[in-house]
Amino acid sequence: MRVHVVLPHERYLSQYAETRFISAPPEDGLHQVVVIPCHNEPDLLGTLQHLAKCNPPIGQAEVIVVINAAENHPEAVHEQNFASLGQVNEWLQN
Repeated sequence: MRVHVVLPHERYLSQYAETRFISAPPEDGLHQVVVIPCHNEPDLLGTLQHLAKCNPPIGQAEVIVVINAAENHPEAVHEQNFASLGQVNEWLQN
């Protein structure tokens, strides 16, 4: 008999997360993960640019940016979040 256990973080994500952007498992050589929470942050791009200039770590590193806002936050917060996302996407493509 096989039992399916739903982990607490999976239950939370299924209830609150709209879209899962990371579907692949981490790569074998991954040693560090940097998670940057972003809420109404006007200089997210500057943060990532400074991080990119750091001496590289030993082993692979991954940066995850979590842009977040509640639905009932002011429209200006959502606009700033979308602007930050657009700036980072453009920077990544260059």
